[in-house]
Parts: sequence; C-alpha cells; structure tokens
Amino acid sequence: MNTVKLTNTIIPILGSTERGKPCSVGSGILFGVGNERFLITAAHVLDENKITTLYLPGNSELVELSGQSRVSKPPQNNRELDHLDTAYVRLSEQIVSHLNRVYWFLPPQLVDVNDVSTPGKHYMFTGYPHKAVGAVYGTRKIAAQLHSFTDHASEVAKYAEVDATPAANILINFDEKRVKDEKGRAVTPKERQGMSGGGVWNIGAGPHQAGLPKTRLCGVAIEHHKKQKCLVATKINFALESIRSDFPNLSHHLPVSETLEVVVEDKSN
Repeated sequence: MNTVKLTNTIIPILGSTERGKPCSVGSGILFGVGNERFLITAAHVLDENKITTLYLPGNSELVELSGQSRVSKPPQNNRELDHLDTAYVRLSEQIVSHLNRVYWFLPPQLVDVNDVSTPGKHYMFTGYPHKAVGAVYGTRKIAAQLHSFTDHASEVAKYAEVDATPAANILINFDEKRVKDEKGRAVTPKERQGMSGGGVWNIGAGPHQAGLPKTRLCGVAIEHHKKQKCLVATKINFALESIRSDFPNLSHHLPVSETLEVVVEDKSN
C-alpha cells in the first residue's frame, strides 16, 4: 500500500457562497471501523455548518454532510481557546455510496494511537488548501488538488508559545521558504487555510505490522502559526475516544493507546 492510497482518505469539505456557489471550508479524514463510517475533522471546520450547509464531493455530485456528530467543547465557549478542536460525523450508507468510487476509508490498523512526538521526528501534513479547490464551470462538480507537506517535529519549548501541550498535540516545523512535499521535493505552498481537519501522519516511526505501511495517521490538523513557523495537530486519540464513547459496540475494533489516556466529557455536560 502506497502513500497515494493512504491520502485518498483525505477529502475536502465545502460550503456555499451567498450566490450558491461551492466554496472550500476545510478538510476531513474518512475513517472506517466495523460496519460504521465516519468523517473526522477539526471542530472549527464543522462549526461552519452554523452558517452554511456543508457538502462532500461525491462520485458525480456534491453530497450534503449530515449525521450524528460530536465536536470538542471549547473553553469559555470560545473556539479560539480550543487547542483540541476535533470533531466527527457518522456517515450514512447513502453518503458512503456517493464517496466510495473516489475515496477510501482508513481502517484502524493504519492509525497510530501511541505516537510520541520527539524533536526531529518526521511527519507528513495533508489537506486541501482553499485555493486548490474550486467548482468546475457550469457543473456541480468539484476540482480539488490534495497538498502534502513534510517536515520534522518542533522543539518541546515551542509548545508553550502556541498554547499547545506535548500530551495532546503534535507540532511540526513549517518554514514557507523550505517546504517539501511527500517525495522530498521543494515546493511553494499556495496557503494553509483549508487544510484544517486534514491528516497528520508519522513517517517510518514506531513498531508496525508486517504488510502494513510505516506511514500511519496520528493526528488531525488544526492550526498554523506563522510567527512560530509551525503547524499544530491534535492527536487522533481524541477523535477515536469520542467515537468509542458514543459507539461502545465499536470499542473492540478501536486501538487502545499505551501512552495517552483520554477522558471523554459526557455530552450532557
């Protein structure tokens, strides 16, 4: 299985302009466990549903995004203070049928819930910048180009500068003048806006099963800090534990972390 197959699990999320034209609002990760299928993304991306209907690009047309969901609860009801910033949506069979010819749902075996970010560790950051997503003229179809950037984990001291924590977050160096793609080629990124909710992958690190790729999903992209020259992700554990809490029948299919315990807040609180 190659990197192209893995990144086919990343999908653009769209809204609509005042004139009804599709526009990019972020990215998401397609995840499959047991008989269920989910979209995992950043909570601030799903928050856009308060002002616009959200869509996914299906096999031949846009598909309205709907279903049971959970978003992380922001401190003081202020999403700017939310440094977990994760969400999921359970996708119906009807929505899945519109996606499965173009996209692929990542299985739990290709998720790393034991990732420990150490300075110099290699990561890949994938998503759809706003400027790389657009409507095909005269149709309801979308043309979208996935972008992938690679770099190394930031120094631990930088976490405090962006109000992140090594236990919950992953910080990746991002110098716009020294960006490389997944093949190590120097590239000029269009922008980072729109990549929130996309996947963060550790590359060639940690134990892995025979026959499975060393590249595994470990985080959800949530922030870019230009001054600190870094990208921020939340560990995938938080999204998975939310799914486990809301769908206990799936628990035995989901990996259990040996390095991080996540306590999921009751939805009624």
